[in-house]
Amino acid sequence: MTFDKAHYHQYFQDRVSELTSINHSIWGFVGAAALLEYVTQLLHSGDSSPQKYKDFFASKYINPKYNAFIYQNGKQDLPVQIYHTYRCGLLHGFSLTPDSKGIARGARAKSIVFNSLKDTPELVASENCKAYKEHGFDACRLILEPFVQDIGVAIDKIFADATIEQSIIDSASKHPPFNYYG
Repeated sequence: MTFDKAHYHQYFQDRVSELTSINHSIWGFVGAAALLEYVTQLLHSGDSSPQKYKDFFASKYINPKYNAFIYQNGKQDLPVQIYHTYRCGLLHGFSLTPDSKGIARGARAKSIVFNSLKDTPELVASENCKAYKEHGFDACRLILEPFVQDIGVAIDKIFADATIEQSIIDSASKHPPFNYYG
């Protein structure tokens, strides 16, 4: 496979556009979790791990609000909740209620709430990554469209960073993404 950086970058931006155009937010969040997994691999020559996924939220590429979020209980562990409650819970169990394995790794029930501007028109994008306290929750509200836009901005920053170009090339070589024909 020949590596064309601009084409590869556009491939990921096309996936971002697809995710925000999905009619039901749950499928957009499933896709965003998978996209985040791949974006993490871009930074690590195609390698991925739970820690690398969580560390991405402390990187210079993603909006710092995700790493800075503090729950009412005083915990500042949104990256842990995004990985174990959101990513693992949704992709492995189709649920945001963590299983015993997730709980043992720090996941908490009611720590993340999903919304979409399409599904909940009274919301505004600025409410993304804000506290949600209704119904006994101590949660971070993730709103699909601005959340995915933040991933898109991170992708732009990654592809603009010349210091990790070899990592991107290695990742593309090791794990070409779905339907990518460089």
